[in-house]
Amino acid sequence: MLRIAVTLGALQLAASTSHALDIVCPEKILTTQKLDGQAAGWKEFVRPNGKGSVDTYSYASGISIYYGDPEEIAELKPDSEMARNPSWSFVKAPPGTPLIYMACHYHETRIQFVRALPANVKKCTSKPGGLLQCELFKP
Repeated sequence: MLRIAVTLGALQLAASTSHALDIVCPEKILTTQKLDGQAAGWKEFVRPNGKGSVDTYSYASGISIYYGDPEEIAELKPDSEMARNPSWSFVKAPPGTPLIYMACHYHETRIQFVRALPANVKKCTSKPGGLLQCELFKP
């Protein structure tokens, strides 16, 4: 069982110009690990985090981009996989095309927070700290 608490509220959106968009992942999540089964001959030991609990904060550690619903696992490769700040470029999609989604990753978890990007997204660049900077096609 995994319990998640989002700190710093929901995803924050800030439009810096009429054709640019910054999307910030929640900074950290709180998780609790629980063992579902015991290995024969072994005793469970969970080292506390120094605060008397096994709750752990995991911080935003990266961003992925998906074509369509992330449950379909259609993750897109960045324009350059060697870039320090990966970016993804898109063509103007006709109506009815699946949306592009971003996913926020958290250190040492498999948990991702996902959200659809605007349909007119042109290019997005991932920056440290869970920041995604996007350019939008003009209307």
